[in-house]
Amino acid sequence: MLPKRGTAINLCISLFYNSENWDILLTEGVRPFLTKTKGLLSYAINLSELRGDHIRLVLRVNKKAAKAIADKAKLHFDDFIQCFPSDLRDFKKGNDSFLFMDFENNTIRYGLFDYWFPSTLFQSEKFERQISLLIIQIFKEFGKNVLKDLDEIIIQLLLIYFNTLALDNKEIIALLNVHLKTVRNTYDMKKWSDFRTKNQRAFEDNKETLCNYISSCRENWNTEYDSEWENQWRQIIHGIDQENQQRSSLELYNLFHEVFNRITTKLNSRNTLSIYCLLKDALEYIEGGMGYEKQDFDVNRQMN
Repeated sequence: MLPKRGTAINLCISLFYNSENWDILLTEGVRPFLTKTKGLLSYAINLSELRGDHIRLVLRVNKKAAKAIADKAKLHFDDFIQCFPSDLRDFKKGNDSFLFMDFENNTIRYGLFDYWFPSTLFQSEKFERQISLLIIQIFKEFGKNVLKDLDEIIIQLLLIYFNTLALDNKEIIALLNVHLKTVRNTYDMKKWSDFRTKNQRAFEDNKETLCNYISSCRENWNTEYDSEWENQWRQIIHGIDQENQQRSSLELYNLFHEVFNRITTKLNSRNTLSIYCLLKDALEYIEGGMGYEKQDFDVNRQMN
């Protein structure tokens, strides 16, 4: 049962901790707290390097329980950091976040950011919980390689998403074109041209590997995946799809935009637009280079 309006608040906690050890913080620190703490209405996790490497943890709680849960969180994470402190990254590695690190590593801060649980996605607080646990599972399976392999992880998230919704390549290309057209309107012509030229060179350099990988994933779209995080993500998308049976092209695009805007923001991805372009270029190549980039996505068309 949802709390009455005005009875729930968000506790916003910043866990400053070296990103090279985020797998430890999330799997050994955050997950046990989330799964064992009673009274959490929902929660959210965001990765951030702003003002220093840290995990933004949001706890949605009833006002009456807020102080008790805040005290429990402080005790839990103080103990965790004392037992498992992270090492500060070497300044010589040239990490930008070190230069603007306003808060010490291995510290906890409260109220540095505001957070709102969006109300536009179906059962938004449920979605936030699911995505938070998914992020933790990704760190459990990839360990310290998550940030290094983040682009590949996002490509796989996209492919599983499209496979679960049973979209064919042409539908995906058209959907991505709508998004890229919208983004292109925010660029001046030269900057967009330079961006696409660089991106297309990257595609040419990785064309065979990328296309073979995508083709393999698309051929086996109706099977169980090898990794727990992949199946977990598939179940999340399947649940959203079941709640959204009316799938017009406009609704499909809006859902795609909201889901991936949320998850790429949470993962602090810096290359999301490039990934969309690479995926579109690869699918066009797989389809024979038939010029789908010029195809409009008819928002009035009903998806079958």
